[in-house]
Amino acid sequence: MVAVSARSLRRQIERLEATLPPPPVPLEELPVEDWLDEEIQRVLSETTLKNTTDEEHFYKVLEELPERLVWGVYSEFGITPPIPVELFVRVLDTLPPHVERLRQLWADNFPARERRRQWVARQERLYPRERTRYNGYGWWFDTQEDYARLAHEYSDFDTQWPRFYEEWEGPPMNDATRERFIRICFRGFFVNDV
Repeated sequence: MVAVSARSLRRQIERLEATLPPPPVPLEELPVEDWLDEEIQRVLSETTLKNTTDEEHFYKVLEELPERLVWGVYSEFGITPPIPVELFVRVLDTLPPHVERLRQLWADNFPARERRRQWVARQERLYPRERTRYNGYGWWFDTQEDYARLAHEYSDFDTQWPRFYEEWEGPPMNDATRERFIRICFRGFFVNDV
């Protein structure tokens, strides 16, 4: 039998503790709101705002936002799937003003996109080309089909969103308000229900 002194045991425990990762930060202390502010700034670039010729691109941004935010939460905060409900709720409760800001940015940049659309139309008249799936324009047909789907799915967004945002009283939302928000903004979650 080997006798271990208390001092030796204490040193072994200290070495072991030094190799352990720090304890996780409690969920309520994670800076979710600050992170979301920064993340949403990157969602819609100025170049996209001015140069996209398809108005449905805004709906594409909305549709992709949940997946982008989920992966962002995982990578930013080192959380393993699934996201804890309380964290998911904090993200959702913080989103409405950001969606409104994105919508307003998109609307404010309509003139620049319209000028770009007119320029593209002039170029197509001057230099006509046949577009088929087989001569390098398969991506264009896929994009047009996707935009047609988005236009259909979000056809009532422009009437539902202002009403929702006007009635929204700020965080925290109740479950019914949260579900209404998701149904209006993130149609991909409820494709079969819409």
